[in-house]
Amino acid sequence: MQVCNHVPISIERGGGLIRKGAVVFVTNWMLLPLNLLTSVLVVRTVGAEGKGILVLLENSVQLLASLGQFGTSVAAVYYLRQGKFNVRQLIVNYLLLVIGVCIVALLLAFVGGEYFLAWFFEGVSLSGLTLAIAAALLPTTMLNDYLSALLLGLGRSATYSYAKLAAPILYFVAVCILVIVLKQGVSGVLVSYVLSQLLMVAYMWLQLWRWGRGQYCRPSCVGVAVLICYGVRHWIGTLGSLVFKRADSFLLSYFLNVSAVGYYSIALVFYNAVLSIPRAITTLLAGEASDKANVHPALLVARAARNIFWIMSGAAIALALISSWLIPWLYGPDFIQAIPPLFILMPAAVFMGFASILYIFFMSIGRPGVGGVITFVSGIVNLAFSVTLIPLMGLTGSAIATLIGAGIAAGLYLHRFVNAAHLGPLKLTLITRDDIDMWIREFARWQAAVRKIRCDSRL
Repeated sequence: MQVCNHVPISIERGGGLIRKGAVVFVTNWMLLPLNLLTSVLVVRTVGAEGKGILVLLENSVQLLASLGQFGTSVAAVYYLRQGKFNVRQLIVNYLLLVIGVCIVALLLAFVGGEYFLAWFFEGVSLSGLTLAIAAALLPTTMLNDYLSALLLGLGRSATYSYAKLAAPILYFVAVCILVIVLKQGVSGVLVSYVLSQLLMVAYMWLQLWRWGRGQYCRPSCVGVAVLICYGVRHWIGTLGSLVFKRADSFLLSYFLNVSAVGYYSIALVFYNAVLSIPRAITTLLAGEASDKANVHPALLVARAARNIFWIMSGAAIALALISSWLIPWLYGPDFIQAIPPLFILMPAAVFMGFASILYIFFMSIGRPGVGGVITFVSGIVNLAFSVTLIPLMGLTGSAIATLIGAGIAAGLYLHRFVNAAHLGPLKLTLITRDDIDMWIREFARWQAAVRKIRCDSRL
């Protein structure tokens, strides 16, 4: 696929994407203090070991959910913007997949549950109630991820943001009641999380169902198969992505202990804060780039990549500078162990965010397999270094492995993008005059909106 370098991308299209992405990004960072407060309350109550148990259970559910989706979230956005499926069709067909995955998960738990607990929860006692509550997270997690992708793929960032605002508030209130007041410990945290996820799923479902009023919908195994056939090419990369997001916790628990997972999870709070910047725009960008009306997706992706790269870099530096005093102040002196890996994870987050933006280009031209292979390869490299370095260097070894894998992913994506789009590397890294004009225009819009709100409030 060739893209002419001289064809300019619409500043208005780029600005619209920035505005929608800004809504999601601002929502995420507005909630950051609340999420941080909730995390502090949980850690101060259940300790490093309890936090490690929560991370392992959550990651186990996320692992099953991501594997069971077969990349259908990406496929749904693509086919929705191509006009091949309507919203209600996509929802009811996905329900069939969720039911099937839950049945398989129950069978796996029955056959191998004891071995799993013996390997990763050695010396830790988990009640049947705690495990049952954790199991309830599987269908809600799958639906949450999928419905979020549909909303953002449609460009309905405001609706998504309302759901994102409500869920953490309910989670915080439930944690205060069940964990702080009623002293329910790990089980109370899990119940609080399940309730918040159910609220978010119910709200997004209702909004999407209303939006698709009058659309034909009927569950179809053929429709599920079509989504899987497209999504499975992305799903290969999901395996590699899961290594970056989930494998480290299991390896830390296996080679070290559950408490080490709790310490490392605090470093990941800051890592995910940086990644929230590209995550605010990736699904929106996927919808815009996949739109049939957009004949130059490479230019749109390049603009997003270079702007997001520099924003992430600034955020990573700022978070690294404040972490040395913020972590022990919030979580206690024991959690100083999280600071060295945090410094290493900051550049890793920038590389991963940059790679996630470039992947959108290959998805938009119907070649998600390219990103799948790159993510899979870099994930395997990460896994190999994790197995080698964690026994030798502990938490720092896990962070180094993540940095190496993320660097390889970013380098491979950059190489393939340059070759496929015929755009030089500088197009992905240097801010242009058009970018500056776009930010000036958006800043002027935001100023005008603020002035209007102030004038209305005075009236």
